[in-house]
Amino acid sequence: MKKLALLAGAMLAFNASSAVASDLLSNTYIGISGGASFAEDGDIKVDGLGTAKDILEYDTGFNFAANLGYRINDIIRVQADFGYLRNNLDELANVDAKSDLSGFYSTASIFGDYHFNDKVTAFAGVGAGVLAPRISDVSISGVAGKADAKVKDNAVALFKVGAGLSYSLNDNIDVIASYDYLRSAEFKAMLDTPASPNPGKMRLSTHIAQIGLRYNF
Repeated sequence: MKKLALLAGAMLAFNASSAVASDLLSNTYIGISGGASFAEDGDIKVDGLGTAKDILEYDTGFNFAANLGYRINDIIRVQADFGYLRNNLDELANVDAKSDLSGFYSTASIFGDYHFNDKVTAFAGVGAGVLAPRISDVSISGVAGKADAKVKDNAVALFKVGAGLSYSLNDNIDVIASYDYLRSAEFKAMLDTPASPNPGKMRLSTHIAQIGLRYNF
């Protein structure tokens, strides 16, 4: 009798935990996205020398990301993103140059959803995270060789704001079109040339337009 009671208790506990796990999973989604990164012109600030405004000009770059989210209710959801972006340098101080600013990033965001109908939903959100910035070596038009460039900060804070639309293809799959603005805290970068003996401070500031797919469990 005691064994039957223990077995019944174990089965009830298993069923309860399965129901909780199923409920959690039913509100969870995963997704992927990719698109274009439009980096703003960048400043370089050097201690004792001031700030050179809009000295860095970038070509259109790219971004891709994966995300994991959880719906708290029909309106509010939270989402974690893990991505990579890159923009090639076009000009340095109005001179043709080659390099790139890139980095892996992760953010945690909270979104609000507005459902127009069963198919179309608008959303907007705000989040924060970290960016691991990277700069490749710099070559300048008319100057032989490349100047070694490196970032002296392994990770910096990152702010994110975004909005977009989703369209449900079926109960599980949504197509997403979104816009995100990402802005990092300042990080120190070093250019190994006699003209640049001190590290300069710069930041990433970019507008991202992307499309993606989301799978709802």
